[in-house]
Amino acid sequence: MFKVEVIADSSGNWVGNGLTFGDHKSAEAYACDLHARWTAVTQWRVVEVPGNRPLSAIAREIRKDWKKPYFGAVPYLAAMSSLNAIGDNYGADSAKSVVLYFLANASTWRGDTAKRVKSELKTIAGVK
Repeated sequence: MFKVEVIADSSGNWVGNGLTFGDHKSAEAYACDLHARWTAVTQWRVVEVPGNRPLSAIAREIRKDWKKPYFGAVPYLAAMSSLNAIGDNYGADSAKSVVLYFLANASTWRGDTAKRVKSELKTIAGVK
């Protein structure tokens, strides 16, 4: 997980807005765009954030990559969009069960992004 930090005043302090990105390339693209739009930015950097990405950030990446998700995965993807960590709950369901049901219904999602994100979700959920 990565975040963008900028220096936008004379203090020289690095600050960020809380957005996180699944890969360095996406964070760098955001930083370049921000620098082009916000003239106060004098420097920017991409910083790796330790720990797991929020499930909502993973859900955003899935939606961006999987244009027509399998109908069985849709409700679990929607639930993941409102979850932060694997210890959270979605109604009476644990985040872990939401992730596992999503994975069970995501077999038609393929490609490099799918493989990487599914592996990340399995790691977060504590399964092989």
